[in-house]
Amino acid sequence: NARHTHGLPTDSLVASCVYYPTAVEDSSATLRLYPSHEPSQEVVPEAGLLVLFPPDLPHEVAPAALGSKARISIAFNLVVRWLHQPLLQA
Repeated sequence: NARHTHGLPTDSLVASCVYYPTAVEDSSATLRLYPSHEPSQEVVPEAGLLVLFPPDLPHEVAPAALGSKARISIAFNLVVRWLHQPLLQA
C-alpha cells in the first residue's frame, strides 16, 4: 500500500504494529519505514516477527512481485485504555 501514517500519537494511540505469523522465501513485499532525517529502513518479513513503530512514522508496503506466493501479515494500531482506579478482582 502507498506511503501513509496513522496520525499523531495520543494518550491512547501508542504504536502501529505489523505481525508476520508466517513468511515466504521470496519476501518481495517488504515494509518500508521512513524516519525523519534518516534513510528509509526496510523490514523483511520473518515468521513470528512483530514490528512496532510510532503511528506518525510514514510507512508503506512494497508491491509483491508478480507471481510471488501470498504473504500473510496482521496490521493493527496499539490503543491503550488508562484506568483511573485499580481493576476489581472476583
